Amino acid sequence: MDKGQAYVFLAAALFSLQPILLKFVALELPGLLTFSLRFLGTLFIFIPLSFKYKKKVRAELKEWKKFVLPTLFLTGAVLLFTLGVFLTDNATLTSLVTKSNTIFITLLAAAFFIEERALLKSKRYLAGLALATIGVIGVITGGDTITITLGVGLLLLIVSQISWSFFSVSIKGMINKQTRLTILCFIFPLGFLFSLPIAAIDLAAPLPAFNPLILLFPLASGVAMALGNVAQFRAIQQKGLLVTNAFQLSMPFMTGALGFLIFGETLTVIQILFAGILIAGSYLIIKCNCDFVPND
Repeated sequence: MDKGQAYVFLAAALFSLQPILLKFVALELPGLLTFSLRFLGTLFIFIPLSFKYKKKVRAELKEWKKFVLPTLFLTGAVLLFTLGVFLTDNATLTSLVTKSNTIFITLLAAAFFIEERALLKSKRYLAGLALATIGVIGVITGGDTITITLGVGLLLLIVSQISWSFFSVSIKGMINKQTRLTILCFIFPLGFLFSLPIAAIDLAAPLPAFNPLILLFPLASGVAMALGNVAQFRAIQQKGLLVTNAFQLSMPFMTGALGFLIFGETLTVIQILFAGILIAGSYLIIKCNCDFVPND
């Protein structure tokens, strides 16, 4: 496994933890407050880094407006994803539905970035993407009957992935111009500020009884999300946006294993078969020998 593949795998593993962590607190915290606490947790990573590299961050502060739009996309994605997890109440299914972003990101990346279009000519990549997509669809349709609440949750998850796709494509063009550190040190603290008015809606209502373990959630979720984005940005530089995003189709497997061990979540025989197809497709994608040239 080369360095680029290692970053891709690390990002997928860290993002796989998010549905699990959210399910832990679904009965303890309201959704909008949870959404804001996730951003709060990222500050434990990015605020110290901002002070460590304060000269470079201060220089970029003069152009803060360019970070607003990507932050809006990110904030929307995190908000809708958090609410979607709360409504579906199934970490494994949540992780599967979020892989719909592969389609959105592929279309957007091919539309805006010439270097990403070359990958679409790779037969290995297209075969892997086709298998992985079939696997995702099969796992979703091979499960339980969809209720109204579950349907709304699934819809929120899909829209969150559209917003995430726009975020991914918008920051792809910035990676060549700013360091990952600068981008992250601006976007996540700004996202936390954007989340505060929304979280205030839940603070106005009575909160559940306090559980001391909840204090660990912002740190656990925030650090996982922060480090996951660091790994993902590096993976984009090394392997390109399409390969990085496509390999994250393996996330449902990781989340599903944790969901089974921790919450007893299970898959049907049909879902297990399609999960195997998903993993096979992901393997083809990560082993793709494309013409993408890494950014140093």
